[in-house]
Amino acid sequence: MQADFSNVEMRVQSFETGDKVLQDIFASGKKVHDENVKVMFGITPDDPMFDVCKRAAKTYIFGRGYGGGLRGIYERVTMQVPDLELSYEQFVQCDEEYRLAHPAYVKWHDKIIKQAIENRYVKTAFGRVRYFLGDDQEIKRQALNTPIQGTAADVFNLAIIRLRKELKQNRLGILVGAVHDSIIVECDKADATEVAALMKAAMEQTHSLWGMQVSFPVDIEIATDKRALS
Repeated sequence: MQADFSNVEMRVQSFETGDKVLQDIFASGKKVHDENVKVMFGITPDDPMFDVCKRAAKTYIFGRGYGGGLRGIYERVTMQVPDLELSYEQFVQCDEEYRLAHPAYVKWHDKIIKQAIENRYVKTAFGRVRYFLGDDQEIKRQALNTPIQGTAADVFNLAIIRLRKELKQNRLGILVGAVHDSIIVECDKADATEVAALMKAAMEQTHSLWGMQVSFPVDIEIATDKRALS
């Protein structure tokens, strides 16, 4: 059994930054990276370059999530998506288009950096604190990274704790792996449906965060061949 959180970091970002545009994308069931391509590059899925631009958009988004600088993200994009053939000036324009489409993120971005440099710490949505000892550039990167990825990690860890307890109490399956945003459990074929329900309940448990009740959806795959999960 493999259960993957669906875009958990970007969903956390939508709430953490108060980005209603991003929240609406998820609520509508649209594919978030498709929407990012439309915004950043101004093209639709019927464009022959759409898939290439989508790979670039994903690299850009995750680079932003890790607190990367624009020049560094551009270099990563050109390395990972060389067939894009985008100049740095064109990339800066793509970044500007994204920022214009997500003003709440831009406001949060500037606020969190200012607070982190002044106070030398930030918190996840669960209240876990990270203190900073580096220079302003290190603080800037870590301050942007921690509230989003740190909160996603908290959600993931709480899911593992609950799932392990449920599996043990019900004597169903064994938790054998946890990679990034997915959890892998081995169980008897006859117990697959019941284990899937336990995994879904543990990972989609409701949390009181950002002044609201939120949960993060998962996709579950059942495979009888171990190679299918690799």
